[in-house]
Amino acid sequence: MTAEVSDDLKECIVHWYNVKLLTMEEIRDCSGCSIGLVHKVISNYRDIGQVRNPFKHQTGHPPSLSNDDLLFVSALLDANPSIYLDEMQQKLRDICEVHVSIPTISRALHQINLSRTLSFVLPSWF
Repeated sequence: MTAEVSDDLKECIVHWYNVKLLTMEEIRDCSGCSIGLVHKVISNYRDIGQVRNPFKHQTGHPPSLSNDDLLFVSALLDANPSIYLDEMQQKLRDICEVHVSIPTISRALHQINLSRTLSFVLPSWF
C-alpha cells in the first residue's frame, strides 16, 4: 500500500507541468512520485479541472483505525519512542476503546511511515 499523496503536492505537479513546462520525467524526479501518478494527476486536471478525482469511490474494507486513532498512536510514539506494539494495543483498547490486532497496528504505522522505531514483542501469556 502506498502513502496518500497530498493535494498540495498534486497542485505542484500541475504547476510544474503547465507553468514551468517540466516533462513528466523531471516532475517524477522532483516529486519522488511515480510517472503513473504524475500522469494521472495531470490527466485529472485536464479532464475535470481538479487534481483529485471527485468521482472515485473508496473500495475495500474500511480502515480499522480512524485518523484520530492514528494521531493518538503517533502521539504515543512521540511521548515514548520505545513503546512496544502490545503496549500500544492496550492503550488503544483502554483509552480509545478500539480493539485491533498487533499486525493491524504495525500495518497502520507502516502506512503513516512510523514503523522504523518499533519493536515487536510477544505477549507474556504466549
